[in-house]
Amino acid sequence: MKGKAANPRSYSPDPALFMSEVTLCCGYIPEGDKEAIIGGVIALGGQHTNALSKMVTHLVALDMSDPRCQLVVHKRLRCHIVLPHWFDDCLKLGHKISERPYLLPNPEVLNNGSDCVPTTKSNQNIRHATTPVPADDPAPPPTPPLIPRAIEAFKGKNIMLGKDLNLNARLQGIIEGLIFAGGGKMVTNVDECHIYVCNYREGDDYVKASRSKKDVGNLSWLYYLIAHNVWTNPMRRLMHYPRPKDGVPGFKDYKISISSYTGEARVYLENLVKATGAEFTKTFRQDNTHLIAAHLHSEKCEAAKEWGVHVVNHLWVEESYARGKQQTMTDPRYTFFPPGTNLGEVLGQTEIDRAAVEKLFFKTPAKGRKSAGVAETSKHSDVAESSAPGSRADNNSNSLVSPLAPPKSKRVKTGPTVATPVAVRHTYGKENETPGTAGSRGAKDRALSKIHDVGPDMVLFEKEMKRKGGVTHGGRREKDLEGERTNKSFGRESTGSKRSFTDMEVDRESTASEGEEETATKPRDGKKTKLAPIKYRMLLSKDERWLDNSKKESLEKVCIASLFSPD
Repeated sequence: MKGKAANPRSYSPDPALFMSEVTLCCGYIPEGDKEAIIGGVIALGGQHTNALSKMVTHLVALDMSDPRCQLVVHKRLRCHIVLPHWFDDCLKLGHKISERPYLLPNPEVLNNGSDCVPTTKSNQNIRHATTPVPADDPAPPPTPPLIPRAIEAFKGKNIMLGKDLNLNARLQGIIEGLIFAGGGKMVTNVDECHIYVCNYREGDDYVKASRSKKDVGNLSWLYYLIAHNVWTNPMRRLMHYPRPKDGVPGFKDYKISISSYTGEARVYLENLVKATGAEFTKTFRQDNTHLIAAHLHSEKCEAAKEWGVHVVNHLWVEESYARGKQQTMTDPRYTFFPPGTNLGEVLGQTEIDRAAVEKLFFKTPAKGRKSAGVAETSKHSDVAESSAPGSRADNNSNSLVSPLAPPKSKRVKTGPTVATPVAVRHTYGKENETPGTAGSRGAKDRALSKIHDVGPDMVLFEKEMKRKGGVTHGGRREKDLEGERTNKSFGRESTGSKRSFTDMEVDRESTASEGEEETATKPRDGKKTKLAPIKYRMLLSKDERWLDNSKKESLEKVCIASLFSPD
């Protein structure tokens, strides 16, 4: 439509990136809120732009006095002007909710009438996906004189119907006619099919088809393909995938009722609660354990607070069913109700968790594993066959291999053998050794190994000690240097280690004071280098006359400078 490639971030199919269709532009809001909102939207698949354009879908502002809000109204741009609260509530809930209560210039969440009951709108996510067992039959194929309606979803597909569907002959004939009209084919072998339709998550055919990554759905999903003529993933909607026969563990003891859900949303939640294995009650009583509400402004919610019944939103039961495991109600997402929002609008956005279903119902066995017993049996059989006289291996070795040649060993893959570990014995001349104790010889070995480990560091330390200036505090002590000077003055050479660079520096200072210009030194690498003559000498003393007395310091400095001035 645009004639150019669009940004793929705006069309991400990942359900976790529920902000993929949002292009954000921020007005005059606090800088901290601005950075938090932009970071959250980008992390959830959205985009951000600093300039207001036709591509912007949401403009964040605090009031209509913002110049960008005036530009949106003047240019009549298709852009939602929302409060920052909308992004906060979307992040808390984990779903994109309606912008209606947050729209400027009159946001409902800031008005006194925000406690009013929010209106309910139709939800396309659960349309024709409210029950796992449809009550109405699909439309029969047309008569031969008419042109049959080709269903593209069945073109070139092999479809297999599971035995747990319990279809009568008339209904099965209608379904087969629709599949043939769309270019599909009916098969009875799960290995040949592309689509497997069943009712429950059990049976060899279900496990085999699921492990083979075939499309597995229920009858409601098959009817959806026929009605809409559009391919969809059966895991996209909860009621399009086969349900567990025993429900979700832990839900059999629950009595659940719903509040503020109407129309298809009520039918969908009723069937979902039954699919989990819980008992659904149309009327809310004191013996109910849970109440699923779309908002908190209802009589059932008030009664639930008085009776101590858990009040949660639909995300709790949806995600428990999708993952096959009861979710904890301490998660704040399950007890969060955005103000002025009817959660029936975000119903049906949860998908089946394939990883969790695979772990619970059709876990793929690990490939390439061989049991220890089978491996041992094959190993012994190979050895017996090769060592038996007159065997085929023996005949081949006599005919092809020289008697002087060493026998070739055949590597046999064996599994992990279970055996008692053999204790390590050290033969250092000691015949008997008490297991589990460390003797003196072992301590010596460990100490020797540690010395070997720190050997390079010791060599490096000795090398640094011979470096000019030493490792710390300038090398040798001053009294040692004075002793060496005294020995030299009496014509005696100091004994001990050979001369270092510190000795050379002392000699150089003494010769420089006598008027020599340069002294050549020869480092350890053999190259001669010339050192520059000494130009400056400094005397350091611990005189505290000027300590914390800057006035005295500046005055005496002036006096000293006047004494040594050439004038």
